[in-house]
Amino acid sequence: MMMNKDVGVAEVSHAYLIEAAERAVPIGYKQTGVGVIPEDWLVLSISENHQVATGNTPPPSDKSNYGESYLFASPADLGEKKNIYQTEKMLSLKGFALSRRFPAGSTLFTCIGSTIGKTGYACFDLTSNQQINAVFPNLNNDSHFTYYALTYLAPRVKVLAGEQAVPLVNKTEFGETKYPLPSTKIEQTAIANALSDVDALLSELEKLIAKKQAIKTATMQKLLTGRTRLPQFALRKDGSVKGYKQSELGEVPEDWSVLTLGDVGKFKNGINKSADDFGYGSPFVNLMDVFGKPSISCIENLGLINSTDLEKKEYSLEKGDILFIRSSVKPTGVGLTSVVLNELTETVYSGFLIRFRSGGKLEINFKKYCFYDEGFRKRIISGSTVSANTNINQDVLKAIPIAFPSSVKEQTAIATILSNMDEEIQALEQRLSKTRQIKQGMMQELLTGRTRLLQLSAKVAGQSY
Repeated sequence: MMMNKDVGVAEVSHAYLIEAAERAVPIGYKQTGVGVIPEDWLVLSISENHQVATGNTPPPSDKSNYGESYLFASPADLGEKKNIYQTEKMLSLKGFALSRRFPAGSTLFTCIGSTIGKTGYACFDLTSNQQINAVFPNLNNDSHFTYYALTYLAPRVKVLAGEQAVPLVNKTEFGETKYPLPSTKIEQTAIANALSDVDALLSELEKLIAKKQAIKTATMQKLLTGRTRLPQFALRKDGSVKGYKQSELGEVPEDWSVLTLGDVGKFKNGINKSADDFGYGSPFVNLMDVFGKPSISCIENLGLINSTDLEKKEYSLEKGDILFIRSSVKPTGVGLTSVVLNELTETVYSGFLIRFRSGGKLEINFKKYCFYDEGFRKRIISGSTVSANTNINQDVLKAIPIAFPSSVKEQTAIATILSNMDEEIQALEQRLSKTRQIKQGMMQELLTGRTRLLQLSAKVAGQSY
């Protein structure tokens, strides 16, 4: 009886799986090689629906091929934004004549190298290098829909490149790649318009963030040099306006301090260890934990290093410490700093870094901005030396002058204003990130037909809502 029972269960399970599989395709949809799509949609290969052409590069040896007149796209020009209005390199009339011309409305798709899948929409006639395939517009299709459909297709195209040393998807493979599309141009246009609206919102957010960042940069330059004083610190006790004094940094407020970093605090090079000491032990701040990060506040995501109790004490990090990058491949990397915002218990730091401990002369949040100021950064870079890498050392850092309010209250007030601006920019960046996620979700829903625009669906189906 046990055997009969087991057979019965197996039969029921098999029937259930068949029924479940049938239910996986909703009414009005069909199963295809590219997934479940609406039954009135088509599945075509790129080359079935479009002419595909590969770019070429006019001989670089002839400089007269290049100029400022005609767009010449490369992968660096694709992917960040939809529309291609400008390119890093431009061609002359002669160079343009030697190139394969792509008509306005084409979708450009990178098919060689690590950037396979980057796309762009040609707003004008243009050309490209040989890393890019152009999908020409088809009068029966909405060209903007084609751009979005091929952008959504990018992960599938990347798979075709395999594990080659130089990833490559040839023109034939690319052209044979299939994608779903609505059978009517009106539905394609409706989808493209919905996604274009989101792109327009993304563009406005990016412009707003750039504007806010520019305002912050200008505000930093004014407040951190004293060219603009906050009202509560601009007057003497008798009500007269405070003046300025000459210093080696130019004019600074009369009540500000101008000192060298060596006068303000002390420096300490980081710890050097062998490769065998990494991967276990104490939290470890490395060069990349500082690069491009104005502050460090926790030990999460830090590496580990084997260090003795004496090393933990000697190379400790306290709240308010500044870490300078002492060596970088690029000059702009040397001297970049991060301020430690919290106590990092038993955390040590790399020999590629220099610790600066300033005591009470500089307010902690003020440090985050004054050491990232453009003028201060230029003084760091001018004091560096170049060999295989660009380097800075303690002696140079000690001699670098810095101007700052003698009043910690003024430092705090300046830092608060800049911090508020950072918070506003961060909120906009979070909104931008969320909008990008929404766009990805919309693409997945609309470009597979999983979600259809109701008014349009009714028109296509001949129904009323």
